Amino acid sequence: MRFYMKQKVWSWREEFSICDEQGVPRYYVRGELFSWGHKLHIYEPGGREIAYLEQKLWSFLHRFRIYITGSLAAEIAEQFAWFSRRYQVLGPGWDVAGDVFSHEYSIDAPFGPVAHVSKEWFTWGDSYCINVLSPENEILAICVALGIDCCLADSN
Repeated sequence: MRFYMKQKVWSWREEFSICDEQGVPRYYVRGELFSWGHKLHIYEPGGREIAYLEQKLWSFLHRFRIYITGSLAAEIAEQFAWFSRRYQVLGPGWDVAGDVFSHEYSIDAPFGPVAHVSKEWFTWGDSYCINVLSPENEILAICVALGIDCCLADSN
């Protein structure tokens, strides 16, 4: 299933809306306004929080913890590389492969691809297409794309 993630441009905090292929809002993302590091809450349209991302501070490379329904589900860990960005998703054992700088990458599990993320250029604010191949990986794949976007925003 394809999801379209769009960042709100005129906002004091990080805010995204995530819609499905028909343009129906599926999730809303709100960052905390005054916090140390990035903290993003993901809500269903009814207002129920389903996931939470928190940047791990005091780390040499970027790290984000992903909580789904209150429990730790995974951690995004930036890997050292000389002229590129590499990420691993600890917990499910996923790798992020591709050109992260140009926002064209895939999220792969040991059994095969999980999702493909691509940035849509020439839009007002950051916009991404997230093609999730399996419905059970939907929330975690969206959280990984959000975490990598935060890492790249910090690097700029």
